[in-house]
Amino acid sequence: MPARHGVMAAKLAVVTAVSLGYGLVVVGGSFFVTQAILDGKDVGLSITDPGVLERLLASVLMAPLTALVAMAIGVLVRHSFGTLSTFVLAFMLLPLALSERLYATAVLGHLTPYRAWMRIADIEFGSQPYPWTASGAWTVYAVWAVLAAILTVVVAQRRDH
Repeated sequence: MPARHGVMAAKLAVVTAVSLGYGLVVVGGSFFVTQAILDGKDVGLSITDPGVLERLLASVLMAPLTALVAMAIGVLVRHSFGTLSTFVLAFMLLPLALSERLYATAVLGHLTPYRAWMRIADIEFGSQPYPWTASGAWTVYAVWAVLAAILTVVVAQRRDH
C-alpha cells in the first residue's frame, strides 16, 4: 500500500489542477462573453484596464481554494452530509453573518476567503469602518490554501496509520 500522505498529496494536486481549469473556463468565459455584449453598447472593459486582471485572478483562484478547503473539511469530518453542512456554514454563511460594524467581527470576517475575495474585487456595501488592504486579502487566500493542503495530508496520514 502506498504512503497515505503521497496519495493525498496527489489528490490535492489533481483537485487543484481541475478546479483551477474550471475557474479559468467559468471566469474567463463569463468575462469575455459579458464584455462582448457590453462592447456593443460601448461600456465594456479591457483585460488590461486597471484592476481587471487582479479581480479576474481572485475569482479564478476562488475555485481551487474552495475545493482545497472542502477537501480538508472532508478529511476531518469523513461524512458527506457533515462535510457539506460544515462547508456551507463555515465557508459561505459565517462570512455573511460577521458584521463590519464591530472591530472584532470585522477582523474575523477579514480572515475568511469570501471577504478576501470581496476586498480584492473591491465590492463594498456602504462605507467600511475597519478597512483592510488587498495584500492582506491575498495573504488570506494563500494561508487558507496552504493550511487546507497541510491539514488534508497530515490528518489523513495520522488517522489512516
